[in-house]
Amino acid sequence: VSQYRTDTTELRESAVLPWQACAEGLDRYRETLRGHNRCDFARLLERFIEFIDSPGGDRFLSGDSNRDRPPLEHVLVDEYQDTNPLQQELYFRVVEKLDTPNLTVVGDDDQALYRFRGGTVECLIEFPERARERFDAPVEQI
Repeated sequence: VSQYRTDTTELRESAVLPWQACAEGLDRYRETLRGHNRCDFARLLERFIEFIDSPGGDRFLSGDSNRDRPPLEHVLVDEYQDTNPLQQELYFRVVEKLDTPNLTVVGDDDQALYRFRGGTVECLIEFPERARERFDAPVEQI
């Protein structure tokens, strides 16, 4: 559920009992992680998205000439058919911060293997529309 960027408040207010239970379970799980100073992969992605939006994230993406580290200019994601919505948000957020948005994704919709961790082939199939909408730029599909 975390990989789908689910709002547990909305699920808790649902009339569907299984959605309410899902929200309660996810909130408890997240609380248990916090209580034990642990982090799962979804929370790691969420934290990195928060970092990207911080002054430190700006420095990370902008590079550092004093450390001979150039700015980030390109984002390339292989196996995009296994991307989940949380990962897609991270990629899009990074690209939005670049001076010139430059994102390349590679994938094969017949090879989606990571549904067990939230991977959804829809991220690949709907990529051209989502990228055009998000970046207001043309998308070249090969």
